[in-house]
Amino acid sequence: MDDSGGWLRTPTGKIVAVLVCLSALGVAAAEIKGYFHGNTPGDPNTTMYVCSQTGKAFPHKNVLGESAPIFSPYSGANTGYPGVPCYWTASGEVKKEPTWVLMNSYLGKSGPTFCPECGRLVDPQQPMPRPGDKPPPTRDELLHSNPAAFRTANP
Repeated sequence: MDDSGGWLRTPTGKIVAVLVCLSALGVAAAEIKGYFHGNTPGDPNTTMYVCSQTGKAFPHKNVLGESAPIFSPYSGANTGYPGVPCYWTASGEVKKEPTWVLMNSYLGKSGPTFCPECGRLVDPQQPMPRPGDKPPPTRDELLHSNPAAFRTANP
């Protein structure tokens, strides 16, 4: 005797089937909403750059063989360098939209780079922070924690 689907006729089976269907509908609704509201991933060939003359950030679609500095729409010259995102506020909270920072190393400057908006140390290798993460140090905090290394890096 074939009892296929018998489990789905039980109260537990019906509950599981309803939950699976509701979950699938929820995922589908979220995907559709994201599609129409622009929450889909961006173009992987687009990078945020920062103009070294104005400090303003701009997106740029990368072209094979191109290298920094690239043409900046703000200066009208090749003054665009890859930006590094800073997701911190001055008070040490995490924010959703980053401030794009130009690293000192691109400009031939020695020493650490600090975000012009929040004043915190910017590390290009740092992952995107989550609420509750410890913020990077400010210039003063770094100076007080290791003054000799800071003086060596910033003559």
